[in-house]
Amino acid sequence: MKIIQSSFLFFTFCFFISSCKPYQVVDSSSTKFSLKADYPIDSTMWKFLIPFRDSLNKTMQVVIGNSDTILVKAQPEGTLGNFVADALLLQSRKELNTQIDFSIVNSGGIRISSLPAGKITMGNIFELMPFDNGIAVIECSGKVVKQFINKAAAKGGWPVSGMQYMIYKGSAEQIYINEKKLDTTATYHFVCSDYIANGGDDCFFLLTQKKIVSDLLFRNVLIHYIQSLTADGKTISSKIEHRIINE
Repeated sequence: MKIIQSSFLFFTFCFFISSCKPYQVVDSSSTKFSLKADYPIDSTMWKFLIPFRDSLNKTMQVVIGNSDTILVKAQPEGTLGNFVADALLLQSRKELNTQIDFSIVNSGGIRISSLPAGKITMGNIFELMPFDNGIAVIECSGKVVKQFINKAAAKGGWPVSGMQYMIYKGSAEQIYINEKKLDTTATYHFVCSDYIANGGDDCFFLLTQKKIVSDLLFRNVLIHYIQSLTADGKTISSKIEHRIINE
């Protein structure tokens, strides 16, 4: 199935799905913008956009998988974050065919508070991750990993897969990667969004690290992972595994 990759199309979809009312314009006569609900309909534009709305409606309603239970976003650890981190790690290893020790997802990149139980649609995943962020594999020393996880800990804890750590007084302690204690002299490879890899969310120190930036969209990685689960007769599931402990 071809995956829609344009943010423009997605937000056009959101515009029409959220309301069947005529579009509204911004009144910029004051510093506080207000919307005019009674602005007249541009019937020509409305007729032009309706086919796009209907096509997007159909695409976003496609069921791609099923979830055993509601997945919830939380810090320092939540079932939704664990699921996203697992999907990123496992599917990236499969699609990029490269060594990846762990994955990490900035909490702000997960844009919904929960994923419902039952049928999961394409639209659910677009809501979860509406931006066209790609993914990147970063190669760095254990010392940089420590710095990175300290940043995540200071922000309340970011979802991880293939890693466990403890937050103590805002810093990361007892960091384990694939059940082995972090070695600050070793070399590690991890996958994250290109936003983080390019210094986003105060991770500027990653800019100088060796990296491979993929043309795969993070959102599509999630979609592919769910589709692969469905093809194997499996459902979406996740649980709290004490990957991150806040002392």
